[in-house]
Amino acid sequence: MIFYFTATGNSKYAAEKLQAAFGGSMEDIAVAVRNGSLKYRIPEGETLFFVFPVYYYDVPKIVREFIEKADFEGEDTPVCAVGTCGSSSGRCDRTMARLIKAKGMNFKAFYQVVMPENYLAMFRVPLPEEQIMILRRSDRELNDIVDDIKFGFRMGRKSGLAGRTGSALAQIVYRNGRPTKKFYADDSCISCGICQTLCVFDVIKIAGNGKPAWTKDRCAHCMACISRCPKQAIQYGSGTKKKVRFINPSLK
Repeated sequence: MIFYFTATGNSKYAAEKLQAAFGGSMEDIAVAVRNGSLKYRIPEGETLFFVFPVYYYDVPKIVREFIEKADFEGEDTPVCAVGTCGSSSGRCDRTMARLIKAKGMNFKAFYQVVMPENYLAMFRVPLPEEQIMILRRSDRELNDIVDDIKFGFRMGRKSGLAGRTGSALAQIVYRNGRPTKKFYADDSCISCGICQTLCVFDVIKIAGNGKPAWTKDRCAHCMACISRCPKQAIQYGSGTKKKVRFINPSLK
């Protein structure tokens, strides 16, 4: 069984690769949280996977809280996790090991897959040609992960002291940051409402003028709204107007 969380499709893409190799059902964590689905029976002989994007070098809050609250039934089920990221997964391995062991489950390994960057609020998204090359490399990384899992989880990623320290500092910034005040929809907005539908945390509401409004001071900064707007109408300050957007082929 594969649980995944995705905003622009990278983690869904990775989850589909794992499903193709190992079978089992795929469960969208965002949908599960919205529906209150928190009890699962893991079929005998299956590996339990968690696949998610790395946020500020750690596991996203929605994934952490889902694991903490959910009830996973299955005797001695092996568990592993895959984090998709633009550069580094920081201390995700430590965080996942702690979460899974607290559930009394058998945590085997954490793996990192570098995929196209999508954090428009801070970074440049690769150009389309670069995206293709990065995705090709990620395919090779995913194939290596599949092989490693089949041969006993031998090559899981383990973070060093520098990575763990960087993660701790980055998480302080993340907890105190993530402002929504810079988000807005420009005149190309067609009032389709897709951004509201995509917002996992119900931050976006369509206002009386037909444009989206961000109703809370902070959000997850998952970039689903800005990246998947069909008209590229959503901006974050003045720095995103000319930036390339990225949507993984799994969502197209």
